[in-house]
Amino acid sequence: MEPRRPPPKFKPHPFTYHLELEVRIESLTNEGVGVARVDGWVVFVAFALPGELVKCRVFRNHKSYSEADLVQVIEASP
Repeated sequence: MEPRRPPPKFKPHPFTYHLELEVRIESLTNEGVGVARVDGWVVFVAFALPGELVKCRVFRNHKSYSEADLVQVIEASP
């Protein structure tokens, strides 16, 4: 399967389009989105719970954070 091309306005820093990351969810936003950090960079992962280790796929980079889709829960929250 050929990798998907990023949308026209996608910012490639700090992660490339559809890069898969393994992250530990630290907390939730006020909207219920999981919050993780990769080397200090904030990554928001929808449908993830605090304490979970998840695989996520980056779909958008902003000035100070990234957004990612949940791909798999590797380790469930206690």
